[in-house]
Amino acid sequence: MLAPVVMSVYTRLEHFKKAITALQENSLAIKSNLIIFSDAASCDSDIELVENVRLHAKTIDGFRTVTLIERPHNMGGVNNALKGLLQVVKIFKKAIFLEDDIVTAPGFLAFMNQALEFYKDDSSVTSITGYSP
Repeated sequence: MLAPVVMSVYTRLEHFKKAITALQENSLAIKSNLIIFSDAASCDSDIELVENVRLHAKTIDGFRTVTLIERPHNMGGVNNALKGLLQVVKIFKKAIFLEDDIVTAPGFLAFMNQALEFYKDDSSVTSITGYSP
């Protein structure tokens, strides 16, 4: 079973679109569950921006499933991301976490799933990351 992809979002629609487009270019996207945690607006000026991100999230395809969790109250970026990630890991025992501004390479999902499988029984490995400026 592939690790679900967890993404935390707030108001950055253009960043979010780029991140999703990049993920869709991964060959394993169509076999992966995407779970998006959308934090609620923290102020009136963010309400429309949050709604635009949520409307876009509802149009996403190219994944096995797409689940949008709309927070009814603002949790703050860290809490939205952490609580969402912990919720998913509790169910699936693993996850690939991304913020809304991470643009992945086409082999990202394959690499992460292979690495999670390779290290699954190694208690000294608590996180696998990829980064390139």
